[in-house]
Amino acid sequence: MNHGNRVEDITPSSSQNARHTLSFIIFGRLEGIILLLLGAGCLLVGGGAVAWSAAGPCSSCDYDTSLAQSIWLSWGIFFDPGTQTSIPAAEGNPWKFVVVVFFTIFGFIFNLTVLGLIVD
Repeated sequence: MNHGNRVEDITPSSSQNARHTLSFIIFGRLEGIILLLLGAGCLLVGGGAVAWSAAGPCSSCDYDTSLAQSIWLSWGIFFDPGTQTSIPAAEGNPWKFVVVVFFTIFGFIFNLTVLGLIVD
């Protein structure tokens, strides 16, 4: 009994091979997700350092606006959200609070995402 399906009919030709798109490689594979998170973490730490330096001087902070201290502070608020860098409430520069709160929130979200990836 011939059902009409020969091997040649169901075997894909070389022009029909599956190709993965860039979005599948980044969002659909574990290696892509890890690379995406690593890039996002570097972007957040670097962005936090630039934002801290650009926010201006802080009269009563333990950190100045030098590159080394800006990166260290950015890493601290990114990786350990909730420390708030010991900035006193009476600080006269409100942009420092905006920078710290913004990058603390995104650091918290990033850490929860990484923890969810590890637990899953």
